[in-house]
Amino acid sequence: MGVATANKALGNPTRIAKIARLDALVGATVMSSDRKMIGMVEDVAEAPNNKIDVTIRLNAALRAPVPTVTVQMKMPDKNPKSMRLDFNAERFLKIVSG
Repeated sequence: MGVATANKALGNPTRIAKIARLDALVGATVMSSDRKMIGMVEDVAEAPNNKIDVTIRLNAALRAPVPTVTVQMKMPDKNPKSMRLDFNAERFLKIVSG
């Protein structure tokens, strides 16, 4: 099968590359702005306006009322091993707690 045929069979190559970038974020560490470990990326999905929905498995040490949360973030320029939230751990917990 030629390259053109393979690309057509698999779909849009740009879309495939974007999906691969999203998958590469799974397992990244999520930190707060004050450098506290919030958790690990469990799942990532596309969202509107070049953003992503990131499901985070929360660090048990936070004693959050839920095991996971989904937050919308800007798509990173590269595939980081660590992602940082725009707020500190205390504010994050208040948001998660309602």
